[in-house]
Amino acid sequence: GGCTCGRAAAVAAAATPKRARQDDEHDEARSAEVRTNRRVTLTAPLADGGGAAAPAIADILNTIPDEYYLATTADAKALAAANKRQRAERGEDGALKPKAYREREKQREEEARLRQLSEAERWRRKNVMGVRVRFADGFEVQADFLNDETLSDVRRVLRTYMRRGGSGGGGGGGDDD
Repeated sequence: GGCTCGRAAAVAAAATPKRARQDDEHDEARSAEVRTNRRVTLTAPLADGGGAAAPAIADILNTIPDEYYLATTADAKALAAANKRQRAERGEDGALKPKAYREREKQREEEARLRQLSEAERWRRKNVMGVRVRFADGFEVQADFLNDETLSDVRRVLRTYMRRGGSGGGGGGGDDD
């Protein structure tokens, strides 16, 4: 026999439910939107080079006496009251719960939160990731990429922004790729 791959694919496409084809079309449209609008941000280095503040902080920390770090009774009471207040805000009643029960509760809360997200937001969380690159001169480029994009796609976007005056030049920030 000959290869029936083409015929099998055509039969499978015809047998695919209309809803599945529509979902695939929505996915393609969303993928195209991510590729054209990557939500790129370009950050320039600090004017002082970013490293000048570190010695000053170290000097300050060295001048603080050790007694400063000792906790007093008042500090302990304030910390205990703050912890109690936070537990009350989170709805914890102080009862001990098995780990499996806590994990099931956490999973249910996460599922409820995800149900509240729109379909597009759920798709974006599942299929898009942010990539941030910091260059030696302090410039940063951050952009969104699809999970199936390759390192060469990341390089292409970085080259685009470097040509626009990003790394090494005076390019500002922006969301325009």
